Amino acid sequence: MNKCRKAFSIIEVVLVLVILGLVAAVFVPATVKIRNMAREDAISANILKVIRAGQRYNTDKSVKTVDYKTLVDSKYLEPVLPIAGESYDKIVIDSGGGKISLKNSLGEDIEREY
Repeated sequence: MNKCRKAFSIIEVVLVLVILGLVAAVFVPATVKIRNMAREDAISANILKVIRAGQRYNTDKSVKTVDYKTLVDSKYLEPVLPIAGESYDKIVIDSGGGKISLKNSLGEDIEREY
């Protein structure tokens, strides 16, 4: 009688675990980097919305500067929801152009020139 066992040896199990560990070691940092890049892109898009609304307001009202709160109050812009803890409240759009800089929850600066 020849018994044929269909099971994994300890070496095969350890080898599979090592391979899974290596895949996880590469995948997790890449995922974090991609997520951070997506957040930065979304914040940059929000800043661009504020800039465009501010430029439209400055042109329509013939003023030099406008702040975020005025844009929202005058219905030129819907309130922008924070993506990573940033605040848009201190943004001021100058008709002559400039640069907007926001800090996200990680303390990183996200800048946009207009």
